[in-house]
Amino acid sequence: MRSLRKLAAIVRKKSVSVGVQNSADLSKNSSGLSVQQVDIENLWSEGPGSLPDCDILLLSSKEFVVRPELVNEIRASSEDDSDKRITCAYLRDNHHMYQRNLGIASAVDFVAVGHAYKDHYLRAENFNIFFPGAMGVNKFDQNLISEIWEQDKMLPRNDRLYGSYNLHTNFKDRTDFIELCSSLDNSDVIQWWPGTEKANYNDLSEVERFKQWMSYKVSLVVNTDFCVPIRVYVALLAGQIPIVPTSLVGMSEIFTHEMLRELPILTYGENKASAVQQAWADGIKRFDQGGAKAAEMRHRYAFENLFYEHTWERIFDCLLEFEGAEGKVTPQKGSS
Repeated sequence: MRSLRKLAAIVRKKSVSVGVQNSADLSKNSSGLSVQQVDIENLWSEGPGSLPDCDILLLSSKEFVVRPELVNEIRASSEDDSDKRITCAYLRDNHHMYQRNLGIASAVDFVAVGHAYKDHYLRAENFNIFFPGAMGVNKFDQNLISEIWEQDKMLPRNDRLYGSYNLHTNFKDRTDFIELCSSLDNSDVIQWWPGTEKANYNDLSEVERFKQWMSYKVSLVVNTDFCVPIRVYVALLAGQIPIVPTSLVGMSEIFTHEMLRELPILTYGENKASAVQQAWADGIKRFDQGGAKAAEMRHRYAFENLFYEHTWERIFDCLLEFEGAEGKVTPQKGSS
């Protein structure tokens, strides 16, 4: 219970300092705490053992990749009884990279997971685990997206099916299904095989990428490992209607049933051409019926809820709610 006692003591202060490496606004937290944010951008240049002086340290898994010794630094710090700092790691890839994730979970006080499944193994090292919701868009700058949207939102869109995918040879069913979808009439779904001559999506500028998204009405989402991919959120940000497989079990953890209908996010039930074509046709019909007003609603919803900064704001709220009986997140049995 040491981690929970440290957290309780911090929350009672009513004013806390939080180390975080992004532009999230933690001042709008659900607990009404006064927050002083400590920029840890330059943390890695300060030498060994240089954990920032703050009450709560929020770290992404990327920080542990950049600085492998961070696990040992946090572990050594936590063994010092005078250290009152809380550490929380956000493991975006909890559905794989198991060994690395276990090492991180063993060192920190709390673990936020990127996917609402395949997190049980982490309990071998840490029971303070929670899911903060949508992973959030981190490939586009929010201000730039706002500018592009206002410039291009009234431009005509085409009815072709959109989807640009990198090749993952470990997922044969996925590979075969994307190839099937790319062969459909009027489909612009593409899978980047080695040696593909067409300009790769990854070679486009940030502006060119988002403009490409905005030129379509409907985009295809393909299942890899039951996780909800960020392309769902980018599609909404671009005003599109995404069509997703019913096997994406995490959708209900992120979107209410009412929101799925209102946006809408449409589903196809089988990895068959006919199922995709039906959902695609329904998507075009719904897009045309809703027009610019509905596209604006989808964009605004994503813009206000589904950026990476919003994920960190939810992580902070969930962390604080370990303390409150009214909170959405409570310690799991065996927490420490």
